[in-house]
Amino acid sequence: MRAALVQGGLDDLSLRDLRLDYDIRVGGENQVLDVVRRQGSITRNEAMELLRVSKNTAYNRLRQMVARGKLTKVGNRYYLPSTVVPPEEQEQAILAYLSEAGFAYRQDIARVLRIGPRQCWPILQRMLAEHQIAKDGQKYILLQKEA
Repeated sequence: MRAALVQGGLDDLSLRDLRLDYDIRVGGENQVLDVVRRQGSITRNEAMELLRVSKNTAYNRLRQMVARGKLTKVGNRYYLPSTVVPPEEQEQAILAYLSEAGFAYRQDIARVLRIGPRQCWPILQRMLAEHQIAKDGQKYILLQKEA
């Protein structure tokens, strides 16, 4: 093991250091998942405070958890994957809801996507800019496609 560390340029690390780092990372991951289960989501700043790490470290840990399928990122919040509509399916879910309901308020769309109303704003803005939907006061409506 020592030879592999030296060969890898990590001659200042010991096996004990690696084990401690692993324990901290796994423990931190479990702490994050516990918070998300309890409150529904977590932000990078909340993870930073929880784990007592820098913003960059918190971001990297959350990003790794997303890459491993432990969390799903929507806007600046991280959710358990099974509790929200995945980002790649959100537009289709909104269009299907509007097609069925006729119109929706932002709170309705948040409920469909199972995210906070503030998390819907960038999604709706993008859909408005792409002319997939329109806004009438506080209501979002499906644009009728011309044949």
